[in-house]
Amino acid sequence: MNRRRVWLWALAGLALFMAASAQQQGVVDVLCVVNNDWCVAIEEPFEQATGIDYEFIRLSSNEALNRLRSEKAAPTFDAVFGGTNVPHEVAFDEGLYEPLSLDEFPVLSELQPSLLDFARGPFTPDERLVRFGPIYTGILGIGVNEACLAERAPGVPVPTSWQDLTNPALAGLIAMPNPNTSGTAGVFLFTMLADFGRPFAPGTTGVSPGEIAAGQFVSEAAVFAPNGVMAGIRRNVSQFTASGFAPGALANAGEVCIVIQFLHDVLANNIIANNTNLTLIGPSEGVGFEIGVASLVANGPNPVAARAFVDWALQAQNQVIAYTVANSYQIPSNANAQPDPRSPRFEDLPVIGDFGPLFNFFRANNDRLIERFTREVFPLRPN
Repeated sequence: MNRRRVWLWALAGLALFMAASAQQQGVVDVLCVVNNDWCVAIEEPFEQATGIDYEFIRLSSNEALNRLRSEKAAPTFDAVFGGTNVPHEVAFDEGLYEPLSLDEFPVLSELQPSLLDFARGPFTPDERLVRFGPIYTGILGIGVNEACLAERAPGVPVPTSWQDLTNPALAGLIAMPNPNTSGTAGVFLFTMLADFGRPFAPGTTGVSPGEIAAGQFVSEAAVFAPNGVMAGIRRNVSQFTASGFAPGALANAGEVCIVIQFLHDVLANNIIANNTNLTLIGPSEGVGFEIGVASLVANGPNPVAARAFVDWALQAQNQVIAYTVANSYQIPSNANAQPDPRSPRFEDLPVIGDFGPLFNFFRANNDRLIERFTREVFPLRPN
């Protein structure tokens, strides 16, 4: 037999073997919405644990939602990792995700009970099914560079409330994320609605699904009023960032003195800069929060690998990678995972109560509220 032909057959056989091995090993394509360090940090331990190749693209929460929408007919991603809960809830409602079963993912039973209840959602017919897998929680607040504030706004006290951020003396000294791209800014909108738009006191119960859908219990007019708190804060904002993590670096460098972002990101910016420039504050009227989740993309190209990835992300030993390696200080969802001792805690801050109905309202009106902010609030400038 011709030696050249034998060599070609051997090469062909090797190629088939390598292709079969690659198919068996698999790959998972992840839309990663946590900070980039965390996206990178999970690659090696995940691949070592599963033998599955991990590829990711990093986007902010609302960017990720819009990417999934654009690819609904032919998804290119298998799973979504992290990001604020409302865009995930919207994605599930629009059929972009498939639910998880507690039978297939028994690790879900290790989650904090309140997070598992949240994952089931208000309209899930089967208690064994959840919309997605919560992986962490985080609390919104403000970070203040007190030295910068003293220099650039002499005599202005350190703000302790949202109302304090409307002080005209703070014009140009605040940075926050853009709600068109960032889920963090969506939580800011949620917080404004909860603190300044509800005619009922926190803790009121009995709001019906019909009232939620109609928005009857929330006064958007008060929240979006040109003389309201949100408008007053916006007039003092000099920079809107694409991601929720970015504002802290601006304040740490003294480009602005105050930032609106998750408090774990304020902490992370201090740790990354190896200083304590930024003071973490939970505004007294009440602070919103996020529930970050891992989700299965419906009809993704690699469903087996996607399931392995989501299962891995829910395991306690893998959730602590966030703070041990990746400078991410959220509270892990798995009850067996201990948070970093420096992480901001719910029990230490004025976290908004009775959030369920408002989450439902915000989920049903997410795009409209962001568009309204862009149209009515974003163009405002200092008086």
